[in-house]
Amino acid sequence: MISPSDIPSIVARNEQHKAALFTPYDPIVGTGTPVERVRLNLNKAHDKFVNIPHWMANNQYIEGMIECGDVESFCERNHIGLAEMMDALHYLRCKYDFEYWCATCCKIKEKKTGKMINLIFNNGQRKLYKAQAEQWANQQPVRIILDKSRQWGGSTETEAFLLWIQTFHEINWNSVIVAHQKDPARNVRAMYNRMVKAHPKNIADIEMHNFEGSSNNKYLEGRGCVISIGTALKPEALRSDDIKMAHFSEVGLYKRTKETTPESLIQAIVSSIPADLPNTVIILESTAKGIGNFFYEQWQLAVSGESAYTPIFVAWWELPQYYKEFKSKKERDEFIVSMTDKELYRFNLGATLEGLNWYRVKLKELSGDEIAMMNEYPSDPDESFAATQRYAHNPLYLSDLSGYCKEPLYRGEIMADAIIGKGALENISFVEQPNGKLKIWALPDKSQKIRDRYVVAFDIGSRSEGSDPSAISVLDRYWLMEGGCEERVASYEFHCDQDLAAWKAVQIAKFYNDALLVPEINTAVRNSSETDGDHTLTIFDIIKPHYYNIYARTNPQRVKEGKPALLGFHTNRKTKTELVNHYNAVIREGTFIERDSRAIYQAKHYEIKADGSYGNIDGKDEHDDLHMTTMIALKVSAEMDVPKIIPPSQHHLESAIDRPRGLAEI
Repeated sequence: MISPSDIPSIVARNEQHKAALFTPYDPIVGTGTPVERVRLNLNKAHDKFVNIPHWMANNQYIEGMIECGDVESFCERNHIGLAEMMDALHYLRCKYDFEYWCATCCKIKEKKTGKMINLIFNNGQRKLYKAQAEQWANQQPVRIILDKSRQWGGSTETEAFLLWIQTFHEINWNSVIVAHQKDPARNVRAMYNRMVKAHPKNIADIEMHNFEGSSNNKYLEGRGCVISIGTALKPEALRSDDIKMAHFSEVGLYKRTKETTPESLIQAIVSSIPADLPNTVIILESTAKGIGNFFYEQWQLAVSGESAYTPIFVAWWELPQYYKEFKSKKERDEFIVSMTDKELYRFNLGATLEGLNWYRVKLKELSGDEIAMMNEYPSDPDESFAATQRYAHNPLYLSDLSGYCKEPLYRGEIMADAIIGKGALENISFVEQPNGKLKIWALPDKSQKIRDRYVVAFDIGSRSEGSDPSAISVLDRYWLMEGGCEERVASYEFHCDQDLAAWKAVQIAKFYNDALLVPEINTAVRNSSETDGDHTLTIFDIIKPHYYNIYARTNPQRVKEGKPALLGFHTNRKTKTELVNHYNAVIREGTFIERDSRAIYQAKHYEIKADGSYGNIDGKDEHDDLHMTTMIALKVSAEMDVPKIIPPSQHHLESAIDRPRGLAEI
């Protein structure tokens, strides 16, 4: 318990914490940066100067400027134009001062506004760069393991660092980005591509193009560097003997399969990177996923000094956005004497009183759920690896996701010439009805033909009102072509006979430009022993001849070998875990636009049971059908190719056999 007499000493320590955390930072002048710097006077008489990294002082031109007292005197002595020399100094700083280059030449997309802005490091990014710079400046290979908390730009800084090395320091210096799924890898590389596009041509004329026709491999024109992306699901596509830099993203989500393990996947790539070669880089980063997995083991080795990796962790209290001022001195003092042991522990770590004030308010928003708070806003690595929370999905991520929710533009029903059979797919239209079950946020875009644009996930339910409804989620994948993300455009929850529900799903898929239809099959199989009977044959034998684009989980090679195509997404204990993990990664990274508040409500009531299975929170009489279709649609979308615009001249070539995942015609 803190007594009033302790207040002055705690206030004094708090000022020290604030001074340490919130030092003024200016990468252009070179103040407040994490690396040792040397003063370089531009005009000593007018006190104009910059601070350059200490390793730049060894440059012969810089040595001459320092010897002369300032840059202007150096120019006068050597009969060099001042403007010309300032341009040369700008280039030298871009080449040797990474923070300066980021602040002047590196553009990133600001999440809130979508505008392209200069990359000015926050506290977390400066902490990460300090570790990179200490290794790089000493001509050591850069090896970092990064335990991430809430988004602060660790991946952004990492990709900028790789591009800086490829742009200024090495040619033919290939890199690879590896994620647990295809979409996160694409998102990281899209960020890389935007940096290249916005780079000033007068500093480095670089462009990015497809490498040998591959969309997974890009070529940095002018530098001879190939930037590849891949996933832990397809390790064979990642093996190479010519990789110099690797960024492994979300390592905690890498899965062990019969074919590979996280260890073997990473080792296959790392083994090709020379262990003692300067300018090589390996970054392992992830949010903590409990103990006992590969990422945790690697973290422990790094902390104990038993590996080549430097461990970096950024706590919530190190970031300035998590800060709430006190209204008065009285409020501050009352807060101090009311501090709990946990708050005092975090204060002793380095947190400010204002940061703890914010933390207390945020904890109340989560109804005092300490586990959820530690998972979302860990104060130290131990908290980040703390016991798994009971929620299947972090409530704070879901709260962020709910910011996109809004009322649908239309409500109604889907209509056609018939409700079953061939006529059910003829003259399909949407009819607005005030109490319609089909909610639409965006009608299908018929203005151009785009392959693999929409995906429709379907969970078949029962006809009685008190049972699980049938549910349909429709996602638009258009913005993946621009490095964006999926967006919900329609939802449908309804009760009817199972065969009619299946035809409704086909109609929705047909309505949305012959979208990929992904039926969940375990419900159909499960219901075969219940009152509604077995309608599995209805879905796959009656509908299949009328609609070709149905998801097949059978490997295409096995189909070519004569194996039957297994249609539909089969949910079992293993695939549910994969669905949950992928959904968590998507909502954490903010790479999905959810419009339906019902889906988020269902997600908030989805939990991990004591036996490791998933389901609604005990005691909650809720359904999870819409949430399940959302997770299935996102998971399948991650497996699909990026949507592709089909030119009018090729429309006649587009047919059932061209579809990469529509195997129902087999």
